Amino acid sequence: MLNLVADENMPAVEALFGDFAKITRLPGRQMCAGDLQQADILLVRSITEVNSQLLAQAQQLKFVGTATIGIDHLDTRELERRKISYTNAPGCNADAVVDYTLSGIYKDAQVRGHQIGDLQIAVVGCGQVGSRLLSRLRALGHDPLCCDPLRAEEPGFFHTPIDEVVRQADIICLHTPLTKEGADASRHLLNEDRLRALKQGALLLNAGRGAVIDNSALLQVASERPDLVLILDVWEHEPSVDLELAQRCFIATPHIAGHSIDGKLRGTWMLYQQVCQRFEIEQKIALDDILPAPRILGVTLAPEAEPHRLLQLVYDQWADDRRFRASLVADAMQQRANFDQLRKNYPYRREFAALHINVASTAQQRELSAMSFKAELQT
Repeated sequence: MLNLVADENMPAVEALFGDFAKITRLPGRQMCAGDLQQADILLVRSITEVNSQLLAQAQQLKFVGTATIGIDHLDTRELERRKISYTNAPGCNADAVVDYTLSGIYKDAQVRGHQIGDLQIAVVGCGQVGSRLLSRLRALGHDPLCCDPLRAEEPGFFHTPIDEVVRQADIICLHTPLTKEGADASRHLLNEDRLRALKQGALLLNAGRGAVIDNSALLQVASERPDLVLILDVWEHEPSVDLELAQRCFIATPHIAGHSIDGKLRGTWMLYQQVCQRFEIEQKIALDDILPAPRILGVTLAPEAEPHRLLQLVYDQWADDRRFRASLVADAMQQRANFDQLRKNYPYRREFAALHINVASTAQQRELSAMSFKAELQT
């Protein structure tokens, strides 16, 4: 029997690992070196810094898995030095983040009366999330700018430098990992100069990592430019949040863009696959075995219905925004606790792809399929 330590908020750990592991659940932000003395396996999320301090007493640890796309919270050099295998869950919640992004774009267009087809969209960071967002946008008929210097030399990838993006784009979607070293480091990629260069009325949406934007500079620029529209799901010093910056946002949420139940379960299941491979355990459980049935099984659209109105039916972004704003209090310690509680107790949410839509026209079918819904013509 293996000893497994897991974040208390990671779903389906018992269902997936219970047959071969003794499981200890712990708060992700409070894990300490003593917790890992007997651990063979450690499963974390982005809030746990896996570094030399945490690993100091991990004498028998053999595997670290993070149920996230990014690995900036893992000290990979230290793990390699200790000969500890590690993995992440690339793409596990990427579709959920794309759902969040499209919901924000359409919500802003609805409120401001914009036609999205008339606006230039840019995707900054074209990895697991960004590439899927690009696919959906292109399927919807957009020609987005792509900014990812790490992919600039790939055949067929047309990289637009970030300085051009801020000058040209009406909508900028940030989906970059956080890197702090090298010529293409993403920390403070959007600094004060670039923020000041944003187009009039630009929408800036960050669902990647908070520190990709200099939050202090953003507050200053936003204070001077009320024309800018901000949708922020991530914050530079989270779980601490700048209350004034949050107040200036069109939509503000507590790092939950990827928090669909699909994404959470897929992340744990991907780690299960890797653990089975690492410890030569027979894999017996499929992802469909742990996914719940959708609470809305299907919808039928009338011929005059606008397909994008379905976004709010599946995911009410305003509800996330309201809960988050209600949690923002002056007491810094309480506010940090509130941030984590919102994430821990996040309500049930399925991804767009879980909903079956009966449509009246091929135009509706094309648009909804491009958004990732399962759309079928009514017979």
